[in-house]
Amino acid sequence: MPIRSTHLRYLVAVADAGQITRAAASLEIAQPALSQAIASLESEVGFPLLERHPRGVAITPAGEMFLRKAREALAAEAEAMQTAQWLARGAKGTIEFGFVGAPPGL
Repeated sequence: MPIRSTHLRYLVAVADAGQITRAAASLEIAQPALSQAIASLESEVGFPLLERHPRGVAITPAGEMFLRKAREALAAEAEAMQTAQWLARGAKGTIEFGFVGAPPGL
């Protein structure tokens, strides 16, 4: 099964929060669902991404390298969407101009 971008977003959120519970709250999803998604991602990649501790999580060394690539993948996805939106506006043939004061040449 291919890795889902939502799972990458979840990993980034957990890494940034340092805690699954806090990350779940910021993502507005249930903590068990987030834990299951992270476990599924770890199963998919074949190695642990996080070390779980009673008071939070730590990224494993392999998880750090994967996290860097996950951030790059999410940034590329966002950039692709921005490009698609830009192209869609161009396909409509609409260009909008705005002037402060009188337009040039008047």
